[in-house]
Amino acid sequence: MATPHNIYSEVENMLREYIKANNLRLTQERLLILQQICSYEGLSFSPEKLYNDLKEKLPLSLATIYNSIDLFQQAKIIIPLFRQDGERTNWYELTLYQHGNMMFTCTRCGRQGSFKDATIEKVLRNKKIQNFNALSFSVHLFGECKACRKPSKNN
Repeated sequence: MATPHNIYSEVENMLREYIKANNLRLTQERLLILQQICSYEGLSFSPEKLYNDLKEKLPLSLATIYNSIDLFQQAKIIIPLFRQDGERTNWYELTLYQHGNMMFTCTRCGRQGSFKDATIEKVLRNKKIQNFNALSFSVHLFGECKACRKPSKNN
């Protein structure tokens, strides 16, 4: 299993190759933003989450975050997430986790996590869809976590 450090090394190499091939500058800010993304260990993130998590460590603007996200997308390091209706969201995740990502989000507190289910993965990998070649999949469940389901004492 890949560790956050191994993942960071891999995506840093992807970024370095892309920057070199496109004659861009590799800045300390880009590397720190990339390191923060890797620290989420496969959980999705928004530009605002990145900004809030980094603003104490690094003086940067939200525009820097958005510019870095654009660069990381071009380098195929991250991908945007889409809603069930196909509409693009303002959330992203590392492409390294896209081979079979299964996540859950509590709609009350926002807690996120990931899970594995060999049965779901097997069904999705073997599913044949006419005129479509699926390269990866993402399952995102929305509901209430155990803490939020606890009945209040007032009820």
